[in-house]
Amino acid sequence: MTSVIPLVNFDPKALRKCLPPDFVREVDSALRVTAPEYVSLIDDLGDHMLYSLFETLKYWDTNSWIFSKIQSNFRRTKIVEWFAFWKGYRDAGGTFPPSSTQVLNLRRGSLVKETRHSTLFSIIPIGSATSQIWRIVQHSVSVLQKYPRVSSIVCIYDGIAPVRDLESRFTKVETIAVAERTGPANARNLGMTVGFERGHEDVLLLDSDIFLTFDKLNTLLDEYYAKQHAIGCPLVYAMGKTWLDHYHDLAGTLNGRYLGQSTSDSLFFGTTSCMIISNEVYNSGIRFSPDFPDAAGEDIDFCLSSLRAGFAIAALDNVGILHWYGYNGNYAHDWGSLRSRFERYGRGEYRVAKKHPYYHFLVNKTRERPSRTL
Repeated sequence: MTSVIPLVNFDPKALRKCLPPDFVREVDSALRVTAPEYVSLIDDLGDHMLYSLFETLKYWDTNSWIFSKIQSNFRRTKIVEWFAFWKGYRDAGGTFPPSSTQVLNLRRGSLVKETRHSTLFSIIPIGSATSQIWRIVQHSVSVLQKYPRVSSIVCIYDGIAPVRDLESRFTKVETIAVAERTGPANARNLGMTVGFERGHEDVLLLDSDIFLTFDKLNTLLDEYYAKQHAIGCPLVYAMGKTWLDHYHDLAGTLNGRYLGQSTSDSLFFGTTSCMIISNEVYNSGIRFSPDFPDAAGEDIDFCLSSLRAGFAIAALDNVGILHWYGYNGNYAHDWGSLRSRFERYGRGEYRVAKKHPYYHFLVNKTRERPSRTL
């Protein structure tokens, strides 16, 4: 899923000499320690990049929840995230600074017309089967199997061999095997076609790295049904305990963004790490786009299409779901994983902006959605 870095209004005439000298040294030092391959980007991406990064760090520094004991770690990580994101964006064909070629007034979505919500199915795309991912999948499937509101669980193996014993152990599970990897967007479309065409009214999308519990699932569905929105997304908390896991919670990496500059019950977009969707969205013809072959940007595109069609996206902030980011405490592995993740998000950002030329204009009217403030 995708994290959007807040874009700021910067003075296009700003030059590097307008920045504090220690800021340029801070950026250079952060990159040399954690991502030396990005050092050349300081010049390649230009002075607008540095000025925009400076303003973004200043924005985050004003948040009272970033205490002095973590501020240096947060700033260093934000610098690396920023460069990784915009490197991916540039490598995909984008230019910095990005600019919106269109302006759009986005109205808030309407509530769903029917609120029966009597039948629910779940979709889990599986694109890798590491031992940890497999343990998480088995646990979440066992929870879904026991939960009475869930009628079926569609596991879609995207380019990997199916693990057939899931079907034999859990009666609600059915398998769809895709011989060659096509990406999570296609996998979710396959699963939605199966479930919604059988008459189900809602689908719960889960990534294979989401750790579900019975109580959290129950709260999630109660919150979603009470909101009466067409789409609902909970807060996503890191399952791991490393600094980078903590950072994702502070930045709200997998939570999407609030619609508007203040916290509200509606989202500009949520992420498909964990998302509930009404059949009204599916019946309107909205699908995940094959223009997004990776797990990056396809959920933003889906939500933008849904909002423009008049569907509301609920911020289910009273429930938090655990996510495994894959960090293991090894410095080289973890920072490499962070860079790879945000480069992928940057590539997805380019595809979103290309398909929705008003996108960056709208982003500036939204607000980040952190999982925690401490």
